[in-house]
Amino acid sequence: MTDLTRVVGEIDENPPPTREETDENPSADGELSPDGKPSSDGKPSPARDETASPSGRRRGPSRMGVGVPLALAAIGVAVAVALSVGSATPEPRRHAPTGRDLLLATATAVDSRTDTTTGRYWHVVKTGRYALPAGSSVGKDPIEVRVRDEIWIAGRGGGRSVAYRQCLGTRPLTPAERTAHLDRPSQAWPADSAAAPICTAGSGPAVRNADLTAATDYRLADVAVSPTWLDHLSTEPAVLRRQVEAKLATAHQGGLGVYGHVVLPQLTTDLPLRPEVRAAVLRMMAGLPGVRAEGTVRDALGRTGEGVAIGGLGLTTTELRWIVDPRGGGVLGVQEVATGRGRHPAGAVVAEKAYASAAWTNDAPGG
Repeated sequence: MTDLTRVVGEIDENPPPTREETDENPSADGELSPDGKPSSDGKPSPARDETASPSGRRRGPSRMGVGVPLALAAIGVAVAVALSVGSATPEPRRHAPTGRDLLLATATAVDSRTDTTTGRYWHVVKTGRYALPAGSSVGKDPIEVRVRDEIWIAGRGGGRSVAYRQCLGTRPLTPAERTAHLDRPSQAWPADSAAAPICTAGSGPAVRNADLTAATDYRLADVAVSPTWLDHLSTEPAVLRRQVEAKLATAHQGGLGVYGHVVLPQLTTDLPLRPEVRAAVLRMMAGLPGVRAEGTVRDALGRTGEGVAIGGLGLTTTELRWIVDPRGGGVLGVQEVATGRGRHPAGAVVAEKAYASAAWTNDAPGG
């Protein structure tokens, strides 16, 4: 893990204790001559200026008197030499990176990437797993679905945005899961409930869907944004947060503390942002309260990355966990994880999405 992030090393300094001698309890240590060797005549060296000590430490004058037996002085010299030879600089003690460390390292990697920053379409391919609530399109009971979404957001030189959803499978929720599903936030990820009828018949081929297109086409939560607005977002995290919350305020009451669980996944991958703005989003997240590292985590596609959880963001019984690649500068996926304060067991992944790709392209959507 330490090769992926900026790890702060801690060095323990354990200097040997100062030798304090008294006439009643004389020291057994001998003195070294200024060149670091015992004196040639075997007698203790006279006191000298301790600022010139090879160790760089300032010590008080030796209290060893000429009346100390030579044998004792010789033993002291031997001990001092042995200690000098045997001592070594302690190895730095490393600690695991914090969640803030991981987000900042990922931001730095994003800044250094040389990906294409323009194209006809911002093309996102992701796999998701989440529960759909009971209703006319699902049935009397909620179900869990696995889907693959392919989203084409038109750039300035593109045509019209379009989105496709493929249902990979469904299953009914267990009685315990149906009860726990009541803990889900009222404002879920916009793409969760979009195109719900596609999965009512089970797995099948990808289908073009207008509802999914509308939910993902330049949307911040469910507030419409423009390519120009995205291009002019600040690279300064504090300013960026004010811009995002001002945009949310045009339609909602509350900022990231209410809608962060919807908005931040959109800003980290779903929406087309300049790399330096994407890096600023990660730095903004690193400054939020409740950020912590979760260790190695596997995403919905089976890949492993570094987990970073952020509490709050409008969630109460769950929290969001990003799976990041601090070396490559990417977000592999986002998971909604139970905190244990609701009816889900702590650590249970309630919903998740993993990004297979997210990049500008000049290709055109098919079909």
